[in-house]
Amino acid sequence: MSTDNGRTTSGYIPDGLRHFWESAGPTILKVLAIAAVIIPLYYGLIERPPWKSQVPLALRLSSFSSIIPTALGIWFLKRLTLELRILLLFICTAWLVEMLTVMYSAQFDPNYVILHIYTFIEFGLLMLVFALWQTRDKFRRILAYTVPVIVVALIYLKFWRAQTQSQPMFDDIAMTIESVVLIAAALLTLVELTSENITFVFSNPRFYVISAVLLYFAGNIVIFALSHRVLGDANSVRVIVWTVQSALNVIANLFYAYAFLCQLRLTRSSHSPETPRTRPT
Repeated sequence: MSTDNGRTTSGYIPDGLRHFWESAGPTILKVLAIAAVIIPLYYGLIERPPWKSQVPLALRLSSFSSIIPTALGIWFLKRLTLELRILLLFICTAWLVEMLTVMYSAQFDPNYVILHIYTFIEFGLLMLVFALWQTRDKFRRILAYTVPVIVVALIYLKFWRAQTQSQPMFDDIAMTIESVVLIAAALLTLVELTSENITFVFSNPRFYVISAVLLYFAGNIVIFALSHRVLGDANSVRVIVWTVQSALNVIANLFYAYAFLCQLRLTRSSHSPETPRTRPT
């Protein structure tokens, strides 16, 4: 069972991997956070890409909005549960990838390869968080076994698209499938959360992580599905789409940041507002 108040989580992660993450996890997170800062500074101060003329303001704000949850997560790292540490790893990776893609776009270099790789990282980390948050072993196993099945399907789709396309392009099919599965996993976790004997749902960090995932992927699923058509439309249409997507990303990052603050308040309080009741598995 997973709890939000302590740092002990008996979940679906082997003990060896759990001990490795407890010892090496903070170092990995710090390295990713430092890389996410150094790379933008290098390209911004040394290479000097045309940020203002080539990258829309919405994309720049979206990229730098990840600073808020990353800074909070790193600062309160010792107080985070295993699930929230994995979430922080996802946020740091997302920040680094978003910075790289924006910089590549500013220099008119293709960034689709980075996005193809990031799809697997994003899907795997978020599904792992949702799997660990399940209070029933049956649901935890379903989410855990879904990951390799979907990953294999996405790999097949990506190779199939690579054979049918003359040049790398945004993988709309893979992103749409990923969005549907993550939305389903978030809804399942929300049902689990609301069915527990929790006095204050809105003070639980899980609620804001679930809300962020639902908001971002449900809001972007149409954009992902129609990405090829959107990218081929006029520049004004692309700017509107980028603005909507960037706004959703900023709100999601704010939700992630608030989830870390909720966890901080839970660990500081002498008693928890959340007391999960025992349910049959």
